[in-house]
Amino acid sequence: MELIVTTATLTLSSDSRNQAMEAQLQTVPARVNPSKARLALVMILAIYPLITVLLYILAPLTEGWAVWHRTILIAPIMVLSIVFVVSPAIQRYFGWFVARMPSPTK
Repeated sequence: MELIVTTATLTLSSDSRNQAMEAQLQTVPARVNPSKARLALVMILAIYPLITVLLYILAPLTEGWAVWHRTILIAPIMVLSIVFVVSPAIQRYFGWFVARMPSPTK
């Protein structure tokens, strides 16, 4: 979810056919500054259960493995799930919260 705010800019024109000074509106998108703390909170709430479930599933399968072996297996799974599942879902369903905007009405 991206909020676009328009601003007005005054442009002076020296064209002899037009008036000496004319106001011309140009729309310039302004970005909302999202809250990193809110994004971190929502990411923690979404990722913690995912990590916990993944560890419960993989722990019996990787019993006796060294820590770095488990990490090399879990890290790509977590990164891919965050990039392609968790982050887009947060942007879609909680983008208003992260962007410090009121909840959308349906």
